[in-house]
Amino acid sequence: MAGTRARGDRFVVNLRVGTDDRFLEVIRRLGLIQLSADPWMPGMALHPVPELDTPYESGHEIRQVADDAGIEDHVLTATSGFEMPEMVVRSIVGPALARHPAVALYVGYTNGAPVSTGLGIRTGRTVGVYNVSTLAPFRKRGYGAAMTARIAADGVAVGCDIAILQASEMGYPVYERMGYRTVVEYMGYVEPESPAQPPD
Repeated sequence: MAGTRARGDRFVVNLRVGTDDRFLEVIRRLGLIQLSADPWMPGMALHPVPELDTPYESGHEIRQVADDAGIEDHVLTATSGFEMPEMVVRSIVGPALARHPAVALYVGYTNGAPVSTGLGIRTGRTVGVYNVSTLAPFRKRGYGAAMTARIAADGVAVGCDIAILQASEMGYPVYERMGYRTVVEYMGYVEPESPAQPPD
């Protein structure tokens, strides 16, 4: 928690409803409060992963990147697409992650300009689909669905048959149309605006 506070951020924990209830006492002792009255984020899965036809506008190309320029494009595009602090994205995405053998980092380019991002992480038969974002002026063109399909397809190509993701409110209907179904819900807990000392 100290590291998060040092960055000026509030500490956040997401627990799977039901599955992680054993940690609720720890959450209470840390003084964290619920982000919302109801679970705020669904975890979704797709099995088996079909071939998906996800049309998008011409002039758009999805590239897997691992070089410094591509990593930088991913970081800056995701920062803007998610509207989150750049340091948060950089704390997750860097050369070590991008070049890990189980990781695939992507940038979607429209007419040569980076406009969307995606990240695939493979564990056994499962490919996790993360960091799917699109710059606001380029939304509603099918880029998010295309990125999601590309990450899943690349996972299938190396032996995965399950794709998982965590859906935002904006992304949920897109993923549902692609065949993803909710398999778990997450409840978020966050420090109050003025963090109190956790009780003994």
